Amino acid sequence: MKCYISNFRSDKEIYNDIKLLIPDATMRRRMSNVLKRSVATAVECMNGIDNIALLDAIITSSSLGLLADSEKFLKNVVDNEEVLINPTPFIQSTFNTVGAQIALLKHNNCYNVTFVNRYHPFEDALLDALFLIDDEKKNHFLIGHFDEVTPTLQTISKRFDLGDKNMVDDGSYFFHCTAQKSVDSIALLNMKLLSSRDYNDINSNMSEQEKLMCFGASTASPLVVENAYQNYNSFFPASATAFYYAVKKVVNEKIEMVLINKYPDNSVFVISVTNV
Repeated sequence: MKCYISNFRSDKEIYNDIKLLIPDATMRRRMSNVLKRSVATAVECMNGIDNIALLDAIITSSSLGLLADSEKFLKNVVDNEEVLINPTPFIQSTFNTVGAQIALLKHNNCYNVTFVNRYHPFEDALLDALFLIDDEKKNHFLIGHFDEVTPTLQTISKRFDLGDKNMVDDGSYFFHCTAQKSVDSIALLNMKLLSSRDYNDINSNMSEQEKLMCFGASTASPLVVENAYQNYNSFFPASATAFYYAVKKVVNEKIEMVLINKYPDNSVFVISVTNV
């Protein structure tokens, strides 16, 4: 399964003023930090709010969701003894808040879903987009991932002896993808989902060239990175981070990369990114 990448953006590389990206001052004031940064990243990835109206699907992912608003809501429940609770933190603590806020900017009622799990929500989001391309012939997709760190999470991580591993980090990454190649296309994405057993069979019984063909590589000597997410200090947003930097490397250096991520639930995601 494949699609074309037209643009990509990280919250660490936002070039425009957030007031231009999210012009509604009331909306900005109500947003938490990670929500504001994620929506701004998505808007910049789409080169402006107006282009959000063109989207056929908005697919977001997260490992832990909007923690700050979740904690704020739970604190309000305790402090107010479960009465007279401000509903805003609860509304903005749900996992699909980012995707919903992006759609609300242009009142786009397109397919809008969020994937959440500990290991590979971003890969699930990519797969969902590719399935939609195969099944429904949709064209424009916005795919993103977000996670955040709070003091509570840091405290819990230290209690579980995870403090030095930087298990979670702040970050949001968005990619504008299309089913068809266009003048704006900068990279080709090809993706496969394998079981650990199938992956081990490929490694054991095939030559290097046959392996690359099974992994969807289109050139004879791509740069193969196994467990790409381990190259980054943070675990939960790391597969999206690895994909972001892979796309950047492919575009800048005109090469092909194959990212192989194996997870504890015995799933193996193979993603090849090729310059076009």
